[in-house]
Amino acid sequence: MKQKKKFLFLILSLCAVLTLAPATAYANDPPALGNEDLWINYAAGSYAGGTGTEDDPYQIATAEQLAKLARDVYDGPGMSYVTEGKYYKLTANIDLSGHNWYPIGTMANNTIIKNFAGVFDGNGCTISGMNIQNNYEQDSKNGLFGGIASLANFTSEVKNLTISDASIQVIDPQLTYIGILVGDINCAYPVEVNDVHVSGSIGTNAAPSVGAYVGGFVGAVIGSSGTLSDCR
Repeated sequence: MKQKKKFLFLILSLCAVLTLAPATAYANDPPALGNEDLWINYAAGSYAGGTGTEDDPYQIATAEQLAKLARDVYDGPGMSYVTEGKYYKLTANIDLSGHNWYPIGTMANNTIIKNFAGVFDGNGCTISGMNIQNNYEQDSKNGLFGGIASLANFTSEVKNLTISDASIQVIDPQLTYIGILVGDINCAYPVEVNDVHVSGSIGTNAAPSVGAYVGGFVGAVIGSSGTLSDCR
């Protein structure tokens, strides 16, 4: 009888651990931005191919794989550039209308900054239907990319890309950077944006207050080492 009780106790203990496991697994999920229907929560487990080098870039063919890039940046440690020196390439047009977009790169409380710091080649493809509904998060960056930056000895770049029919709605945009391509570009080291074209709308239901930086293409450019060419 004692052995049966001991066995039952072990089973109940294991069930308790399994019950608690999901809370730990999802502890690092991004803020809901007013709702939980975010592409970043549907991120693919892998890219379509590639190893991330210049000769063999990571291949992105679906919205879920693009969301994986956002997820990788979000999950990286604060103040580091997990995409530094890596190459990414679209291999198909992507429709983001199914869920709300969470930017590639974030800022939290103006202290934890995670930027994209690689090379993103749109390969002549179009990303359409991007929708961002930021209902509460202050100190944020909003766009396809939240932030783009370079570190020494590597030039970050976004090129050959079209973003069409985008919609960004931000409530109470305090200390917020908003642009359809990117919230802000930090040009302490060289950053290049070449042959990128965007269209869409940006709106808010409140007057921008302290430190709101808003632009149709990019919210703010910080530093003097950036180059934007053939963009509209």
